[in-house]
Amino acid sequence: MALPVFARLTGQFQEIDAELEKLLEGHSTQQKAKKEGPRFYTEYVHSGALGQGISAVYGGMEKIMESIVSEIDDYKIKGGNFHEKLIDQLAVQVEGVREAMVSEELRPILHELRGFRHVMRHNYPGRLEHDKVLRNLENAKRAVRLFRRDYDRLRRALEAEEPECAGKERKARR
Repeated sequence: MALPVFARLTGQFQEIDAELEKLLEGHSTQQKAKKEGPRFYTEYVHSGALGQGISAVYGGMEKIMESIVSEIDDYKIKGGNFHEKLIDQLAVQVEGVREAMVSEELRPILHELRGFRHVMRHNYPGRLEHDKVLRNLENAKRAVRLFRRDYDRLRRALEAEEPECAGKERKARR
């Protein structure tokens, strides 16, 4: 039986997938423009557009992480470094509630994407280094694949515990 939080988060994954698809299509179009019509290509536009898309993809994953911490862990992260603490919270097991969701393979990639999003939010696109943008595009593609794998593993583990439920639902049944 599906837990309500997981049923609701399915739509968020659809948003992430759609954004990643648009991001990759835009990148392909920009690469083609650079090759076939370089006078119509600017690295500024390419990097800025990729940076915004990468930030959106990461933001979608972060929304899912926030929901899991709030609804399954029944925990509110406090203090500074919220975004860093969010990833780290999901990288550890919460005894009696859930296994670690973020794998050791995924954790550093999420932290790098988090840092990249910070740069995007607080700098001008013209200051972006194109090679770092392209590296984070690869990180985003890999992170989405690993994030889905880790999320699905957690979902299956918690749903296998039925009739128990996780988080607030589990506590309400006690």
